[in-house]
Amino acid sequence: MVECSRQNVRKHLEKNAPDMPSPAHLGNPALWHLAEIGPWLIANTPLRIPRETLEVAREAMRINLDLTRQRLESLPPLPEQEESWETPRTAHG
Repeated sequence: MVECSRQNVRKHLEKNAPDMPSPAHLGNPALWHLAEIGPWLIANTPLRIPRETLEVAREAMRINLDLTRQRLESLPPLPEQEESWETPRTAHG
């Protein structure tokens, strides 16, 4: 996609870490949405990503956000009784 190794991309990310977009997932490894990190890579590194790839990345991100919004809207309502939020008591406690 950017015509270099994953390790080379990571090197650019680590070198420019203070001003880069936040990862979408703070795991090991951290993951970014290409729609967010792509323009930053183009502006801050010698790496290049085709415009068509970034357009697809934006559309994929939009679709994922729409699906997440649908999942959120389909969640059941929260219980109204405060007792339901209490931690269940154990026999020992």
